[in-house]
Amino acid sequence: TDSEGYYMIWERCCRNRTIDNIIAPQSAGQTFYLEFPPLQVNGQRFINSSPRLFPPLSDYACANQPFTFNFGGSDDDGDQLVYRLSVPIQGNSSPDPNFIVPPPLPAPYERVTFAPGIGVGNMIPGSPPLTIDAQTGILNLSAAAPGLYVFAVTVEEYRRGRKIGEVRREFQMLVLDCPVADPPEL
Repeated sequence: TDSEGYYMIWERCCRNRTIDNIIAPQSAGQTFYLEFPPLQVNGQRFINSSPRLFPPLSDYACANQPFTFNFGGSDDDGDQLVYRLSVPIQGNSSPDPNFIVPPPLPAPYERVTFAPGIGVGNMIPGSPPLTIDAQTGILNLSAAAPGLYVFAVTVEEYRRGRKIGEVRREFQMLVLDCPVADPPEL
């Protein structure tokens, strides 16, 4: 019956220790987050489907080569989806084996600590760095160096200009030092 709507979280510790763009990834938790609207608006049942989002990232990028991936989703209700890169959430978990998991805590959640020189505008540094098209969800980059990078994509859902929901998903992207293929000679 909450008129503000709801959100769901799932937390887990810890991340892959070989991630290059955050400090102490083996100690940084993960929090997955979803906001959705109230079940009743102005006394009427509010019907909403969550966006159908892109599949998990299963590709890799090559250093110093263009990479594009379609993170675009769809919405069964015809709601507008707006995409943006966001800082991954660390949450409230701990790598300490004696840590007692607290009951779910409300937002705001602690964010990961990026390595020096890294931020939301260059979570995967390059020329161009990691970017996402706000309307299409198409991800682009040309990574400057091999490594394993973590980033988050937030998808906001709007109906008639009003935000009604949000989904945040985190990903790891592997960037490899790929050999450049020479074109065949005819």
